[in-house]
Amino acid sequence: MKVSHIILLFSIIISLSKCEEEESSSQIEEYTPEDNVLILNDTNVEDEIKNCDILLLLIYAPWCPHCKNLKPTYLELAKKVKEEKIDYKISVIDGDKNANFSQAHNIKGFPTILLFLYKGEKEYEYTGAHDVDSILKYIKKKKETPYNIFEKLEELEKFIEENKLLLLLTEKDLEKEKIFKEIADKNNLFEFAICQSDECITKYNNDIIFFKPHDEPFSSLNSYLKEESLEFLKETLNQFLSIFSVGMGAILDETHPYFINEYNRSTIFFFRNDNDSNLDSIIKEVAKEYRKKYYFLISNIDNDIGKETSQFFYLYNKDLPAVTFYEIKGEDTYVYKMEDKITKENIIKFIKDINNNKIMPLLATSEPPTQDLIDKYKFKIVIGKTYDEEIINDPHNVLVLLHSTYDNNEDFETFEKLIEKFKNNTDYDLKFVSYDTNTNELRYGGEPMKVPTVYLYLKKEKDNPSHYYGEFKFEEVEKWINAVFHPVDTFAKDKDKDDESIFVDKEEVPGQKNKNKDNKKVTDL
Repeated sequence: MKVSHIILLFSIIISLSKCEEEESSSQIEEYTPEDNVLILNDTNVEDEIKNCDILLLLIYAPWCPHCKNLKPTYLELAKKVKEEKIDYKISVIDGDKNANFSQAHNIKGFPTILLFLYKGEKEYEYTGAHDVDSILKYIKKKKETPYNIFEKLEELEKFIEENKLLLLLTEKDLEKEKIFKEIADKNNLFEFAICQSDECITKYNNDIIFFKPHDEPFSSLNSYLKEESLEFLKETLNQFLSIFSVGMGAILDETHPYFINEYNRSTIFFFRNDNDSNLDSIIKEVAKEYRKKYYFLISNIDNDIGKETSQFFYLYNKDLPAVTFYEIKGEDTYVYKMEDKITKENIIKFIKDINNNKIMPLLATSEPPTQDLIDKYKFKIVIGKTYDEEIINDPHNVLVLLHSTYDNNEDFETFEKLIEKFKNNTDYDLKFVSYDTNTNELRYGGEPMKVPTVYLYLKKEKDNPSHYYGEFKFEEVEKWINAVFHPVDTFAKDKDKDDESIFVDKEEVPGQKNKNKDNKKVTDL
């Protein structure tokens, strides 16, 4: 499954909590002044930002179900800020209606929460948990210094006990301190502390220490740099944080997807229920060898986040236990599923095969068709999960009806007329299938410009299907199919007809353009 970073925002949790294109759901009720929020639009939003020291802005869309889910929390936040007389402005803007603002601030999905400080001098996107306390804690951290300075070891150690993930600087080095503060200003996943007193240095040496609640209690940056033969740079500090922020074979919780998103880390997921927890040790063993490259997370589908994440990977109870690989390459992500028995050796082989391009990524897929649909039509209904088996690896030429719903009977009647026309043509040897492109992804051929239409996957060119671009009418599609198989013969029959929809030389097939003009066989639209 190939997914754009813009669409997925590089993380599972965001894929489950942001909308990027209109979804069919009930509309969110409009915000009103009685909601204790400031309602902004394209004409006044920038002025309001420039006039406020602290402004929190929710960018939403009325059709977005995740925006609807967030609304009660956001109203609770606004109410608390008003009742406690906190000097923040809590505001909202409809990002769908106010496209100028959305474009100017590079809004990629809804909901998005932005924090503006000091009359717009600083702008941050909030990517933390959607609860009131987390949001208020984030604002407090950003409006003050994003790091805490301690003089006494006793006070520092109390702070360490109170925070799960904390980065501590003890070394008196101006360059390191500068980089440390830069990262603290942009990172909202950890707490940051500086303690450069003699007693702190005595206990923790001149170092940057990462305290965490998993694996070993803390990790030393200097030890990591020495082990990897690296010098101190901003990039190496971020790399250090990326490696050690998630435990080896940790149980997936709501924080982990934020680390995946922050550090663009490919991740191996082990999906299981409580009955398969004995396999956790295998995942942890592999994690020890590969933790510097990947995260390893165990997703228990008996809890909510595990269930939601398994659905993202199109996994169901019957598929468990399962190992999947969430691979990040540039702006895209790909998902792979291991088919072999879960052993340490097989997981390592799975990772190596992916890196050597020996395994194809999964396709986005709908659930299998109901028996009613199967019985209703003469053609086979294919989904993403069966695409390779039924189309690519099938020994026949495959004519695929691409559509976006099963409600348009006229289109299916046209396709079934084509089936009747060609089903007994042994020369063409056609198999007929349908494919809903609204919920299933194509591996080859790209998304159609419009639906309904047809692609023809020829036996020897399954990775380069012929595209039909004409009107979806029986006569036109019939001519196109004949032209794909016999372009010269079709031209001979129709060359004298006064019909502009018929091609006038063998490079012009009805509804199709020949990509390779030196090849007599038409293979592409």
